[in-house]
Amino acid sequence: MKFIFILFLIIKLLTIEGINKCYSITINSIAFSYDQNGLVFHSLIDQYNNYTRDNNVDVTIELTLYSVFNSSSAVDDYGSSVEYLLNKGSTKYDIIFYDTMYTPQYSSHLLDLSKYLPKEHISLYSNGVANLTCAFNGKWLAFPTHIEYNVIYANKYYLNKYEKDIPKTWNELLETAKYIITKERENGNKNILGYNGLFPVDEKGFSSAIEYLYSFRENIDSPFPDYLSKESIKAFDTLKKLKKEISSDETFKGGGLMEFYTNNAIFFKFGLYNFKIWNYVMIPIVGNKEGISGSTIGGFNMGINKHISEQKRKYALDAISFITSKEIQKNFMKKTLLFSAMNDLYDDEEICQRVDCNLVKKLQPISRSSIYDLNYDEHSKEFRNYLGDFLYGNLTSSEQVLEKIKDITYVYYISINPHKSSEGFFIFLISISMIIIILISPILLYINRYKDFFKFLNVDAWILYMQGLIINICAIFMEYGNLTNFKCHFKIILILVGMSLRQIQILYRLIANFPIKFSIIEWITNKKYLFIIVLITNDILSSLLFFFTSFNPTTRIVKNGKNFKYCNFKDYSGIFIVILLFIEKASILFSKFFNQGNNYFNILFFKLYNNFFSRVFWSKKRNEENDIIDDALNRFKRTISSVNTEKSDEVSHRRSQLVLKLMEYHNYTGSDEVLNQNCINNTSCTLIINSKTRDNNDQ
Repeated sequence: MKFIFILFLIIKLLTIEGINKCYSITINSIAFSYDQNGLVFHSLIDQYNNYTRDNNVDVTIELTLYSVFNSSSAVDDYGSSVEYLLNKGSTKYDIIFYDTMYTPQYSSHLLDLSKYLPKEHISLYSNGVANLTCAFNGKWLAFPTHIEYNVIYANKYYLNKYEKDIPKTWNELLETAKYIITKERENGNKNILGYNGLFPVDEKGFSSAIEYLYSFRENIDSPFPDYLSKESIKAFDTLKKLKKEISSDETFKGGGLMEFYTNNAIFFKFGLYNFKIWNYVMIPIVGNKEGISGSTIGGFNMGINKHISEQKRKYALDAISFITSKEIQKNFMKKTLLFSAMNDLYDDEEICQRVDCNLVKKLQPISRSSIYDLNYDEHSKEFRNYLGDFLYGNLTSSEQVLEKIKDITYVYYISINPHKSSEGFFIFLISISMIIIILISPILLYINRYKDFFKFLNVDAWILYMQGLIINICAIFMEYGNLTNFKCHFKIILILVGMSLRQIQILYRLIANFPIKFSIIEWITNKKYLFIIVLITNDILSSLLFFFTSFNPTTRIVKNGKNFKYCNFKDYSGIFIVILLFIEKASILFSKFFNQGNNYFNILFFKLYNNFFSRVFWSKKRNEENDIIDDALNRFKRTISSVNTEKSDEVSHRRSQLVLKLMEYHNYTGSDEVLNQNCINNTSCTLIINSKTRDNNDQ
C-alpha cells in the first residue's frame, strides 16, 4: 500500500511538472555584442528571469547572442540579417536588441509601444536622448538598454605643468596641444601625442565625423549644418590641420592607445565610462564656438517584433516594461560602467556619487540615424570611403569631398535660384517669356493685315487654344522645388486640360466641316461651348482619379551622381488610368488626322481631275484657234495685195491692229454677239468673224 501511494505521488508530481512545462512561456530574443559574453544584455535579462522565477511566473527570456568572437559578422552585417528576418515576417524572435541607428530601418516591423504602455512609463524617456533614437514618424518603437557617448580626456598633468586651461574650442585645443608638444619634444619626450581624432575606416569613423561636424553648427539650437555650408567647410579644413599639426595618419586611424595608457596623450577622444582614469579629466567634445559641442549617441535599443502572436506580444511588453523601469535602470548603472537614457537618474544623489551627472547633462547628443535614416549601412560606408580619401588619400579639397558626401543622400531639385540651379533658372525665364508672348499674340487676330492667316478658327477658339498652351507650360512649374504628392497629381491635371483646350478647338472645326451631317454632329455644331465643357470636365474628373492611386514621388539614387525625385506609380491602377487617357487622346489625334487626310485627298483629287481635263480641253481649243488665225492671215494678205494706194506707215499700223485683235480673239471666251459688237467698222475683225462663221457651218 505504501509503495502504491509513493508511485501515485511521483506520477502526480510529474504530471504537474509536465503541465507547468506545457504552459511555460519562452520569449526569444536576439542581440549582437562586442564582448564575448554579452554582459550588458545578460545583466538585464537575468534580472527579469530572476523576477519571474521568484514570483512564480512561468515566463523566461532566452538570448541568442552574436558577437565578433562567434561570428564573422560586424554590427552592420548583424543589422542586415535582422532586417532580412523582419522583412520576411519571421516570428522566430520576439524581442530585438539592435544598434540605435537602425530604428528608421526597422520601423515598419516594430510594435508601436505608445499604444500598449502607459504614458507615464514612456515619459521617463521621451524628454531625453531616447526621443532621438526610439521615436520615428510619430511612433515610439523601442527603449534604450543603455547609451554610449564620446568625450575628450584632457591630461591634467600637462595642462598644469604648462599652466594651460582646459580648451573650450577646437582652436584652443589646437594651440594648446601644439605648445605642449613643442615644449615636451624640446625636453626629449618623443612619444607625446596631441590628439588622436578617432577617425578609423569603420563605423567609429562615421560617428566621429558626425559629432565633429555637429560641433561646428552656428549656435546651440541650430540643426546639423549643411554639408556645403561655410561651417562644414571650415570644419573639414580644421580637421586636416588637427591631423597634420598635432597628430598623424596612423593615430587618426585609431592609434594612440599606448600613449593614452602611458599618460603621454594631451587630448584623447574615447567613450564615456563610469570611472576615472589616472590624470585625465573627462570634458565634452569642444566646438567651433564656446558652449557648442557634439556627441553621437551609441548603445542598443530593444523593440518588439510586431509579427508575433498576441500572447507573445503581451509577455514581451511586460518584459520590456520591467527592464526599462527606473529601479532596474538604477541597479544597472550601479553594477556596470554604462549609462542609462533615463534623465531622472542624473538627479539622483546616489547615482551622482558614482557618475559625473553634470558632465552628462552638458553633452549635446546627435543621433546617427537623423543623418541617414534609411539604407544606413550603405550610406555610412560611402561616407567613410570619401572621408578616408580626404584624410588619408588624394582628395585635398574640403568642398570637393563635402559635395561628394552630400550627394550620397541629398535629393536635388530644380530651383529658380540661379546659384542653386542655373538650368532651372534658364528654363524658368524661357517659360515666362513664352507665356508673355502667347498673352500678347491675340492682338494679331484684330489686325487686318494678318486676319487671313487665322481664318481656320474664329477669335474665341484661338484664345482658348492659347490658354491651353499657357496651361501646358505651367505644368513645367510643378517640377520646381521639392516634389510632393500634390505636385505629381496636379501636373497631370494641367497637362490634360491644356491638351484638351488645344485639341478640342481643331476637333470641333473638323466635326463642323464634316460633309455628312448626323444628329450628333449637328448637336456638336450648335452646342460648341457645351461640347468643350463636357470634354474638359471629363479630363478633370479623369485626372482626379490619380488622387486615389499611389502616384507618389520616388527617390532615384544615382551612385556617384545627383539623386532626384520623380513621380512614379506604385501599383497598376494608375497605369490603367493612364492607358485609358492615352486611348482617349490618341482617338482625338487619329480623328484629326483622318479628317485632315480626307480633306487633303479630296483637294488633291480635285486638282488632278481639273488639271487633266483642263489640259485636254484647252489643247483642242488651241488647235481650232490656230486654224482660224492662219485662214484669217491668208485672207488678209489677199486684201492687202488689191490695195495699191496704202502708205507704208498706215500698213504697219493696220498690221499691228490685226495682231492685237488676233490675240484678243485667241483669249476670248465670250459669245459671238459681244465680239460682233466690238468689231463694228473693223475690217480685220470682220474677216475673222466671217472665217469663224464659215468654219462653224462646215462643222
